[in-house]
Amino acid sequence: MAEKEEERTAETVACSDEQEILFENILAEVRASNCKDKTRFLIDSVNDEIKDVMQAINKYGKDGQIKITLKFKCVQANEMLVSAEIEGKKPKGQATGTKMFRDLKGRLYLDDPNQMALFDKNNVRSIKR
Repeated sequence: MAEKEEERTAETVACSDEQEILFENILAEVRASNCKDKTRFLIDSVNDEIKDVMQAINKYGKDGQIKITLKFKCVQANEMLVSAEIEGKKPKGQATGTKMFRDLKGRLYLDDPNQMALFDKNNVRSIKR
């Protein structure tokens, strides 16, 4: 984490005071609060929120979204206060089930015990070249 902050500091120093601030600069410089009330750099918060939403999408098989809000507040004549908020909308619901099979005695299997196997699992050998 300290390495990332050092890299960002080096990037900031490389920018001149005359250079216009673009979105990628805002991502790297502005701190944001996310749904977990953590305040971090905006780019790190966005990356974490994407990861969380993708995991929920995989788990429930439903849609999700991320909303990034940038707020610009006038402090003085030409001075601005820039802040950001991230809100992830993760899908909710029951996790998709795991398909299993049972035999006549009530035991569970991942493969259908009534289906004939294509290969004997106990007799599989690796082929060396």
